[in-house]
Amino acid sequence: MYYINKYLSPFGQLLLCSNGEALIGVWWENQRCLDLQMINNCQMKVLPIFDKTCCWLDNYFQCKKNIQLPQMQLVGSEFRKMVWQILQTIPYGSLTTYGEIAIQIAKIKNVPKISAQAVGGAIANNPINILIPCHRVIGSNGKLIGY
Repeated sequence: MYYINKYLSPFGQLLLCSNGEALIGVWWENQRCLDLQMINNCQMKVLPIFDKTCCWLDNYFQCKKNIQLPQMQLVGSEFRKMVWQILQTIPYGSLTTYGEIAIQIAKIKNVPKISAQAVGGAIANNPINILIPCHRVIGSNGKLIGY
């Protein structure tokens, strides 16, 4: 069973989703890749994981340092999980590019090259927005891509 709750951010409503123990999704209410079928099958519930997530988000939007992320369970391919793990290492206030992440993954996998577009696809399917900071990734031209 999956559970859902809402969080009103300074930039609009966020939907929080959990399996009861860990956070599995944070989406903008009108996000294009929002899985409506899954959301419609969730039960609205107050859970400790949602309280922790809301506290983390409150601190984030108030520019306060967050010490520990709420427990998260990432669901996706190994490649996507690798990209999402790298996103979590981008420091607050810093930026990187899709190409730089592709280079990191190529080194980890010991392959000559990984496509920046493949990285972009993984980032576009980031299930836990803001906490996994896809907003810190830009195109090689220095512009925001994909939003």
